[in-house]
Amino acid sequence: ETGKRTVGEKLAKEAAEQNLILQKIEVLAKDDAAAAISAASSAVLLGMDKAADLRGEAPIPDEVKKKLETLPEQMITEEDKKKLLETSSRVEVRLKLGEVTAKGGLTAADTAFLNEDFESPDANVKLKKNWKILLTLLTKRKNLKKE
Repeated sequence: ETGKRTVGEKLAKEAAEQNLILQKIEVLAKDDAAAAISAASSAVLLGMDKAADLRGEAPIPDEVKKKLETLPEQMITEEDKKKLLETSSRVEVRLKLGEVTAKGGLTAADTAFLNEDFESPDANVKLKKNWKILLTLLTKRKNLKKE
């Protein structure tokens, strides 16, 4: 159990760093690279979700579970609701909660727990250090598009 937790923590840290790299690439990338960047971002999300699973985190926090339990059938079928509440995988949860959020059953605040690792102190420190670089790159890209 401790080994899984350690692997999960390392995976979360690496995925957060990869996310920062993808943000930089996205600023520089041409529009035709959007699909590749999107695929890479999906892989990072998968890594973050797997990290949460390995660390033994609950796939859905209790307060979100309570909200899900009260949603009407139009937002999520009873069968899907039961499966979702019983799942042990953050990966599965992310997919289904996205659908429920799109239907208006949950808010972005309700699903913010899915992205907590991106907001870790290490990621924030690196993001602040790289903010100036990102702004510079964005400015260069805009200037290139004008030419």
